[in-house]
Amino acid sequence: MYTLNRLFITDLTTEHLINPVGIDCASPRFCWKLKSGGFNVEQTAWQMILFEKDRQIFDTGRIQSSQSTETVLPGFEAQPVTRYDMQVTVWDNKGRSASAFGFFETGRMGMPFKSSWVEPVQEPTPSSMDSERDGDTMAENAIPRDADGNRTYEEFRLAQYIRIPFNIRKSVRGMRIYTTAHGLYRLEINGTCPRQRLLAPENTAYHRLLLYQTYDVTEFLRPGENVIGAVLADG
Repeated sequence: MYTLNRLFITDLTTEHLINPVGIDCASPRFCWKLKSGGFNVEQTAWQMILFEKDRQIFDTGRIQSSQSTETVLPGFEAQPVTRYDMQVTVWDNKGRSASAFGFFETGRMGMPFKSSWVEPVQEPTPSSMDSERDGDTMAENAIPRDADGNRTYEEFRLAQYIRIPFNIRKSVRGMRIYTTAHGLYRLEINGTCPRQRLLAPENTAYHRLLLYQTYDVTEFLRPGENVIGAVLADG
């Protein structure tokens, strides 16, 4: 319950996400909101401290500013595949202060993938793309159709399944999976879909831009044999 004599911070976000994992941004933007039971409450100053593995690595100091949206940290540059815990403190025009805590974790940020593509055995399919591939324009005369002119969708195949077993023999502090596909995929770890994400890696021209996703799968691991599963479909 909010009272007249107290100040609170709510909705602390990084790149407009709450505690995001896998952001590719060296200078992330932070937002937060003030909550109070009083009237005419304004932020007069703010401070953010960042920690890496319980060690303080950055401190803005107290900055006299009312800005609480799209706020960047002067002089800070995030490193790839790193988790940062953060503490933000604000002061208002009534002499009060409040603090909030959160975290964000960076993605690969340009780090090359060393793994190879995992590909099931596939049957060749008719192409529905222009053979010259000078853009994303579908070649109308290349689309398979029946005798009545209706599209048959012969260029698509049923979803295929990939299963990759692995063993865990020691305790694991954390595990991330960085993955993408030429098409659409659904990732599972020991039968559970992390984040319940569907239709990844989103709709792009795969031959020009391919997005990847980051999954924190630590909670789904178990001692002994584990399985990474994926359902692949045309995109």
